[in-house]
Amino acid sequence: MKAKPKITEITVTPDNVDQHIDKCKSNRSRTRRHINTWKRAIKKGYFRDGGMIFADENGSYDDAQHRLWALKETGHTAIFYVVTGMDRDFLNMMVDAGKKRTNLDRLKAIPGVKYASLTASSIESIIALMDASAKSVAMLLPDEVLSFYHLHKKELEAYATAYTKFPDIPEKFLVSFQFIFTRINQQKSDQFFAGVTHRQLLKKGEPLWAFFQMLVSETVVNSERPQRARYIHNGLIEAWNAHLKGETMDKMDPNEREITIEGSVAMDDEELEGEPSEPQVDEHEARSNEMESAESETE
Repeated sequence: MKAKPKITEITVTPDNVDQHIDKCKSNRSRTRRHINTWKRAIKKGYFRDGGMIFADENGSYDDAQHRLWALKETGHTAIFYVVTGMDRDFLNMMVDAGKKRTNLDRLKAIPGVKYASLTASSIESIIALMDASAKSVAMLLPDEVLSFYHLHKKELEAYATAYTKFPDIPEKFLVSFQFIFTRINQQKSDQFFAGVTHRQLLKKGEPLWAFFQMLVSETVVNSERPQRARYIHNGLIEAWNAHLKGETMDKMDPNEREITIEGSVAMDDEELEGEPSEPQVDEHEARSNEMESAESETE
């Protein structure tokens, strides 16, 4: 008679977490960024419990290593539900089959969401710009993105409506920057984005005038898309910094170096700690992540 799946509740604590990590021998190579994803979720309060763990007939875990390592490094305690009693073929299907839902997929599932693709990418950009810890994770968990959306729904929809199909600047830059700049200085932000949408009224010496001159320069026009996006991203920040300080600017050079937003009010300045060197990344996983990112950009 075929065994039926059985679910057992377990509590993982700082005292027994190593025992559970030892059961993850069949998992893929762990990565620092995935561990940091769960560490950040724990810190932000989005890790309510550990979820499911699928185990084989020998009691080895087929998944969960990143969640368990996050618990080990934070000293957090969590409840998990271990599923046993499934044959290997069914176990492989449960753990590895199917494409994971992205934050965009989950946002689209909410009735009435406008400009879901732009909104999802903008939220991720805003959080990355305002929270240093978000730069060291593999992804933002859906709970955080959806919570952010519901908290700022009207404002995000207004910006997305204003900038959808904007001609020569990535829309998510405009949405995310206006969201952040408004919180730094609303009057200055309103002036800045009036200049963005009415560039014909700009005068030489204004930072945005220099930005738009840079935008049509030979270097930028002939650059590849990723490089051009970096030029635009950094150029907008450079123009904002000068505008905020009341400085004039006659010329702006294309710049790929990261620039800090002046006056930025950070959500969280603390970087996530962990192993100094990143473990080897699973090549199949890395390619899958790249493909998912490319798909989300084209939607």
